[in-house]
Amino acid sequence: SSGINAEWPLRPGLMVVSLLQNTPRCTKRLEHQNLGVLLIEFFELFGVRFNYASTGIRICNGGSFFNKDECSEMKTSILCIEDPCQPGHDIARGSYCIYVVKEAFKKAYYWLKRVVLSNAIQCNQGYLMTDRWVY
Repeated sequence: SSGINAEWPLRPGLMVVSLLQNTPRCTKRLEHQNLGVLLIEFFELFGVRFNYASTGIRICNGGSFFNKDECSEMKTSILCIEDPCQPGHDIARGSYCIYVVKEAFKKAYYWLKRVVLSNAIQCNQGYLMTDRWVY
């Protein structure tokens, strides 16, 4: 089928591609990156730092973020991802409850950050991370 529902699975994937394109250290060899760190960076970017009201995501030509005011069709969309196959078309235009998703990303970021810092402190105090899980 085609239309908005057919495009939905692309949206999170395109957000991941955008993160990888716009993270300077990811322009190097991706297989040497820590996937856990990339996950935390994804949640930080799209849960805490990204301004959904004024910023759109562009995948083509190496990827970039752009001011949504540049394209009248994209100004009204909360989540704006330019269609890589049809520039100027907002593939995420039909997204709804994006602020609920943003809040979930934000909570995931802060939770993972807290767990990672807690584990780092315990490792520095002579505990292994696995000690928390094995009783």
